Amino acid sequence: MRYKKSDLEKLVLIQLDNLNAQGEHIQLIKEQNELLVKYNHKLIDKLSDKLNEPKPYPIPKRKKS
Repeated sequence: MRYKKSDLEKLVLIQLDNLNAQGEHIQLIKEQNELLVKYNHKLIDKLSDKLNEPKPYPIPKRKKS
């Protein structure tokens, strides 16, 4: 199969557009990943604060006999 120069130029431009779109998607995914990491750290901090609070132990009641 033989391609004309104009057909090859069209293919190259389409591929370039696709690469640019993929680059934009990758950038969006990186930004989303950074936000997830940030919120994960905040959540871990909040949870660790709650875990450090002292918990009262229940005092078992004695059975009357």
